[in-house]
Amino acid sequence: MVASITLLIIPLFLSPLASIIPAAVLARILVTVGIGVMGYKGLKAINKIPRTEVVVMIIVLLLSVFWNLVYALGIGLILAALFFMKKMGDIS
Repeated sequence: MVASITLLIIPLFLSPLASIIPAAVLARILVTVGIGVMGYKGLKAINKIPRTEVVVMIIVLLLSVFWNLVYALGIGLILAALFFMKKMGDIS
């Protein structure tokens, strides 16, 4: 809750100060948060994860690095939904 309020306050009121932060610092924060969210245990268990989920994860990772995070997440959501529908169709 505190993090979301802080993230709301910074663009609204402190944008002149936030604009002078170097892009390299912001990139380092993004990498640190990404590693913290994913965790090393998730990387160790990648052999046990279904292949379709690994494919979606890699596609979202590559699209977010080389294109746009918002579009990458949208495409990942659509791919995950399509794989889920295929799996449910195969079961029934």
